[in-house]
Amino acid sequence: MSSEDISVLIVEDNKTQGKALFETLLRADMKPTLVHHPNEALEKIKFSEFQVIIIDLLLPTMNGIDLAEKINAQCAGEAVFVFMSGVFKDKQLVRKALQKVPSLGFFKKPANLQKIVNLIKDNLKPYQSYNTSLLYELFSKPPPSNKELVNILNDTKITHGFDLPWIYSLILNSTLSGTLNVMMGQGEIFTVVFHKGNMTHINLKDEHSYFGSLLIEMGFSGREEIDQILKNNSHKRLGERLVDINAISPHVIGLIKKQQMAIRLSKSTTNTSIEINFTDEDTPPEEFYLTKEQFIPYLNDIISSKIPPAWLKTFFTPFFEKSFSKGVHFSEFLNLEHQSVLKKFSKIIKVVDSSAALQKLMDANSKYEKELHRALYFLLNLRVFQFSKEKVDNTKDRNKFKRYKTIYKQMLVQNYFEILGVNANTPSKEVSRSYHELAKILHPDKLPGDASSKLIKLNEKIFTLMTEAYQTLKSDENRGKYLHELEVNQSELIIHNEDLFISGKKALLNRRYKESYKIFKEIFESKEKSSDINIYYVWAVIKKGYTKESKEKLHTQCLGLLNEVPTEDRHSANYFYSKGLLLLMSRDRDRAYKCFTQAISLDPKHIPAKRERSRFHTKVKDGIGVKTLLFDLTALDAVTKIFKKIK
Repeated sequence: MSSEDISVLIVEDNKTQGKALFETLLRADMKPTLVHHPNEALEKIKFSEFQVIIIDLLLPTMNGIDLAEKINAQCAGEAVFVFMSGVFKDKQLVRKALQKVPSLGFFKKPANLQKIVNLIKDNLKPYQSYNTSLLYELFSKPPPSNKELVNILNDTKITHGFDLPWIYSLILNSTLSGTLNVMMGQGEIFTVVFHKGNMTHINLKDEHSYFGSLLIEMGFSGREEIDQILKNNSHKRLGERLVDINAISPHVIGLIKKQQMAIRLSKSTTNTSIEINFTDEDTPPEEFYLTKEQFIPYLNDIISSKIPPAWLKTFFTPFFEKSFSKGVHFSEFLNLEHQSVLKKFSKIIKVVDSSAALQKLMDANSKYEKELHRALYFLLNLRVFQFSKEKVDNTKDRNKFKRYKTIYKQMLVQNYFEILGVNANTPSKEVSRSYHELAKILHPDKLPGDASSKLIKLNEKIFTLMTEAYQTLKSDENRGKYLHELEVNQSELIIHNEDLFISGKKALLNRRYKESYKIFKEIFESKEKSSDINIYYVWAVIKKGYTKESKEKLHTQCLGLLNEVPTEDRHSANYFYSKGLLLLMSRDRDRAYKCFTQAISLDPKHIPAKRERSRFHTKVKDGIGVKTLLFDLTALDAVTKIFKKIK
């Protein structure tokens, strides 16, 4: 830390001595702030961050020790204290002052001011400022060499589970061979093996292999055939047994393994703190592996289904004053346009080299903020885009106020973990780093001198919420109490939603669709919901009925909801049934029929899927498409259900 990085708060009621100390620190290239009253100090500490606080022990209305304790309790920075006094020289009192808070020392007045400067400079090392994550710095830099990447991964050590897709992408865009070791916050360990930049194995503890389900879904086998083979004792795996009896060809195993890898990639991306290291070593080549190109649709699914909008919002906040430039894979953009995260933003390529700050871009697309965050994060991960190195601020004051208002409203409904973009397992040091990353943009000191009083007050409210979150989560004791409060509130809501879910599912199966829609809508809008609620909500929304005018909007909404279902939850009869209903809505009848068939294959007792499939006049046989179909029409057309010829 250089001297310019040191902010010092001087609390000295003697104006002459305070001014002398202020000027000495200023000449030493530090950033001093001088106040004369304890109340002024407490007010300053709310909205300014100080590394060092110099306090006179004798102050009006409050002694220096009590003031130091109050400041230490609410101080957002990791500050240290220096005490001075010309009256209190008792050793026990001095010792008490030094023990109450993190302290550098005590000086008798008149103090040697240069010694104070030297003391601060000599003790800077433990109080370094918090730098941007090494991983996040790569969003603004060219791709690292293999050696640099290994060093960055091993120096990072602790990060968020939602950063794993970025880590996977970095390695897949290298030629590294070795093993990524990941320890999750709960102590579980898994490994990801790479060979020359290709992913060959994800060794994640998983109760389900999904192999049989995937064979059925992809049409390579049937439920009865698999059940029969599993009855026979054998040390061989299911795929090998099927190959032995010529039920499938060997290449099918590779296809299934890649799908298994997609599921494990999704499962590995969780809301927890992770500890990582990369072992650079020779690994054997494998017949089946995942390339960086094959990773793209899986990355699309992970960003759509596993990374919450609230986390993405917090992730992007420190980059608000950055613009976008071309990444090393910018030329590949046209090959990505069909990915669902880019559907709404076909012209997003125009933001590159436009010098428009992210904040301005978000303001122009506030209606689709969630979708824009996903699109940008997707393109950053693939290095199609990268952030500019320099900050730009081309946002007008009134637009900045609108942006800050949105941030404030979001924070009011977020818990402390969501505000800082961390989780229950995040170490205190990482909590501090996340807080300081946000403070680089949202600290009141960062506003321009001509900012309106309206904007300043709103910014102070935001910073107060951030500071409350930080003060609570940086302390293990306070974090534990806060977690307990959250769990109590969440458990009540979870129990309530579970009861609603049972009622909603019963209403669906009994074809009381309006009733089921109301129930699942309440669960869907709740903060505590299971990952598969989207499946049932889509089912209820479509079956409730719709008009011709609302059809297109409803289809887009339901498609987005199914895209948000995590990969590991897409291998159920209910998922394929809801997907089939959506395909019927768009009149894609062949694929709808296949989805209903897949649902029945996975659950032979799935009555709704059987009911839908029975409405097809001609069933799919031997790969021949559906010729005639009796299908559910919209509420508007329901009075005249007819057979429609498909040509």
